[in-house]
Amino acid sequence: MSGFKMKNVFHLLGRCALATLVTFFLGILLSLPVYWVRSISGVGGLNLMAFFIAYLLLILILGLINFQLAKERGSLPEFWRVKWVKQKGRLVFMLIVLMLLLVLIHHFGLKEASTVSTREGAINSFFGEYPILAIIGMCLLGPICEELNYRSVFYGFMPADYLMSKMMIIIAVVINSLVFSAVHVPSNFEQALYYFVGSSIFSMGYFISKGDYRVSIAVHSFANTFMFVTGIWTM
Repeated sequence: MSGFKMKNVFHLLGRCALATLVTFFLGILLSLPVYWVRSISGVGGLNLMAFFIAYLLLILILGLINFQLAKERGSLPEFWRVKWVKQKGRLVFMLIVLMLLLVLIHHFGLKEASTVSTREGAINSFFGEYPILAIIGMCLLGPICEELNYRSVFYGFMPADYLMSKMMIIIAVVINSLVFSAVHVPSNFEQALYYFVGSSIFSMGYFISKGDYRVSIAVHSFANTFMFVTGIWTM
């Protein structure tokens, strides 16, 4: 087991740098469904087809990358070999509550300081033009792709034995959350902080469940669904 040694820290930072390049590039591609559909606006059923084809391609690419990373690490994710247990159900509930508190604090506590970023403006516009597709993307397909990328792919680059150390996990989570926040193009510090803390909560679920990205997907999806149902997303 690798402990907290400076040599290991530098090695971890190098792996984080590589993971950052990969996930940042893939993160930009995650906006493909929105921009692809809007680019062919008014072409009937092609909008629907383009939306699902784009997400299908993204999930396929992310799935292949995850499989290759798992193969190189010498083992498949642990959750493929164990059953979904009650402890994970409690974990999902706890993280959902934590994430919803963050959403509410961000919306009501920082509302006056928030402005809409270019990325959020495009997504809000997409809501107005294609509400059904936007709901599917926001509440299901988007969280799946983002968690496969920012949690599973990113941490898949990390040496498994290094992540036995709490300090090493904290370093990796901080870098991961900075990347997640940057890709979402926050327009001010409050938005950046919101994305940073949200990403940290998703990472918490990933590590506590020993690499089960279904936990972070569930929390992410529920939080986005809550924002949509309450109208927070577009307010």
